[in-house]
Amino acid sequence: MDESEERTGAEPLSTSYGFDDEEPPGKPRRHPLWRDVLDKQWDDWRWQSQNAIRSVRQLRNLLPFSPDELEAIGALEAEYKLAIPPYYFSLIDCDDPRDPIRLQSVTSPLEADSSYELDDPLEEDKDSPVPGITHRYPDRVLMVTTHVCTMYCRFCTRKRATMVRGGWDAISRDDERMIDYVRSHPEVRDVIVSGGDPLTLPYGKLRFFLHSLRDIPHVDVIRIGTRVPTTLPQKLFDPELVDILASAEKVWIQTHFNHPREITPEVARICKTLLRHGMPLNNHAVLLKGVNDDLETMRRLMRAMLRVKVRPYYLFHCDPVTGAGHFRTSVWKGLELMEGLRGHMSGLAIPTYVVDSPHGGGKIPLMPSCATTKACWFATRPRTNRPRYGRRSAIAASASWSRGPRRCSCPRTTSAWHAARPARSRAARQRRTATAAARAPRPPRAVAPRRKQRTQRAIVPRSGNTWYPCRWCPRADSDRLAASLGRARIIAIT
Repeated sequence: MDESEERTGAEPLSTSYGFDDEEPPGKPRRHPLWRDVLDKQWDDWRWQSQNAIRSVRQLRNLLPFSPDELEAIGALEAEYKLAIPPYYFSLIDCDDPRDPIRLQSVTSPLEADSSYELDDPLEEDKDSPVPGITHRYPDRVLMVTTHVCTMYCRFCTRKRATMVRGGWDAISRDDERMIDYVRSHPEVRDVIVSGGDPLTLPYGKLRFFLHSLRDIPHVDVIRIGTRVPTTLPQKLFDPELVDILASAEKVWIQTHFNHPREITPEVARICKTLLRHGMPLNNHAVLLKGVNDDLETMRRLMRAMLRVKVRPYYLFHCDPVTGAGHFRTSVWKGLELMEGLRGHMSGLAIPTYVVDSPHGGGKIPLMPSCATTKACWFATRPRTNRPRYGRRSAIAASASWSRGPRRCSCPRTTSAWHAARPARSRAARQRRTATAAARAPRPPRAVAPRRKQRTQRAIVPRSGNTWYPCRWCPRADSDRLAASLGRARIIAIT
């Protein structure tokens, strides 16, 4: 192991040790438990899967736990699967109980504290016309092809699906029904192949799905949602798997990196391979408390992905799924991060921040205001005026101004605007009087009575009501807001 960096449980990792100091992708890493494993075995995904950590009994010999923690995570072992490949476990700082890689992969006693979370927060099963298909948007469908993952993330939205035990390696009748459904719906242009992780499928079954979708004329894009590049990149060292993906011709790879430490030399290698075979790479990240909810970590993650030619696509607000409540941040934290990214990094490094609305409401994109100092001034202009900068303002770039300006509906802004109206009126009268006195006298003329100017609450034509929440608004709770608005669009005034 000349180029691998070994770690021991006795020596704490610090910035002087260079663990998080180096720019990703850094050096290959290997836990001392596997220091004597041959490189040929280490690079074999079958060896990685066979030696994955799958029980609390194995964890207690590798990480420090208190007796209470062991008892708590032991009780959770039956609630959700545990699997951590040696490669991914080697990225953990064993001496840091709040290590971001550990938080994503190792069972935590906090998973037992579930008050408002749901097993199926997005209610995907209600939009399932046939088993395995979720058809929520007009032109795209989601296909759940397997319940198996290389590593079971502690914040996974589909925990209910991955808890299924066993399964058939052969092509089943449900698999054929999913393909028949896509074939019989010509409006479907985009198919997301997901799971579980579709790259864990037997090669014959994966080839069936990809080639069947490729041969459907109206399917333009096949997206494969996978975390194999993050947790087990050795799987993509196999040229047979890469050839299967490339042969489908329409494949786009949706990766899932949440922390810059996950960008390793192995990841850089497989990204080059996939790009060389004509498969674009986009990334779905999830905003997780303690993992990537600070600006510096998020910037390092975005820069690291650009280095390996992966484009940041979505930054998801963590779903209220059972056992993941301790990962959830406020929506304002996400807006704060987006404001710290935009303008400070290349536009290629800026993902779209979205809340996947509970109860099947769909994705709600969120963005900070570009005019932070004049947000409420723009929002409270009278209806008869129009924006000075064209038909679209900096606050609501996606809303048409054909029905007048928009005003924040929170109580503080509303009361402040009405309180300031008399002062504005007096100032306007004084200006008119001074102007009239400076002009040459002219004969009086009849003046029609002025019609009272009206203001209008936030309205987005053709898209239902939209609420522009101010930073101080008491109704700014992200979850209740997303749940109440459903498919409505949110544009935040910060």
